Amino acid sequence: MVGPLPPSQPLQPVTGFEIAAGVSSAHARARVLMAVLLIGLLIRVGGIASSIAQHALLSSMAAGIGLAPGQADANDARERVIAVLKLLALLATVVTWLVWQYRAYANLRLVGTRETEYTPGWSVGYWFIPLLNLFRPYQITAELWSHSEIGNARDPIGGLSGPALVGVWWGSWLITNFFARLYSTMSDSAKTVQGFISVTNYAILHDVLYIVATIIALVVIRRIDSFQMAFTTTAQTSAPPSPR
Repeated sequence: MVGPLPPSQPLQPVTGFEIAAGVSSAHARARVLMAVLLIGLLIRVGGIASSIAQHALLSSMAAGIGLAPGQADANDARERVIAVLKLLALLATVVTWLVWQYRAYANLRLVGTRETEYTPGWSVGYWFIPLLNLFRPYQITAELWSHSEIGNARDPIGGLSGPALVGVWWGSWLITNFFARLYSTMSDSAKTVQGFISVTNYAILHDVLYIVATIIALVVIRRIDSFQMAFTTTAQTSAPPSPR
């Protein structure tokens, strides 16, 4: 496994321009990511509204109340559209998150000690390794937060504790994914009206959890981005005066 990678040769100086360019790139990517997350959040709100409408329809069926012609087809069509929008938003979130994380993590190698626990490439790669992706992305995001906050200065204590909010975000993400799998399993096995009502209830719960995880993620991204925006100021104040 890829662990700490101390430099094997003297580090080349980093200019203020390189730091500013890295910070600017990460900031632009963070803004795109947050926009994508907000769009996904709105889609989930629409999903909740659609599920509530479906729940009412199914409850009417369970009570023996007949449906208007085309009502069931309209419901199914709306649910398919919502499902496609959710999938597209999720894919966009994955791509924009990884693109932002790579740049933001790479920025740590431009300031302070310029050391990181992993490489920028592995900060992305660990998301795709089974089992390790249950905890390593949390560790990387916690490092990104903590070391961005202190300008990647060397910690005199010997190790920074993970920010509580990052832990809450990661826990909410894992719980959301668990309910997504549970919802998928229940959808495949539902055969009766009552079964579909239960599936609809889980769909609402999953969307609520997704919204909570998204809101926390937005705060995490915004805080890390604000920490890194200070890199430029630090680089300017620590740079030697230009010759006259």
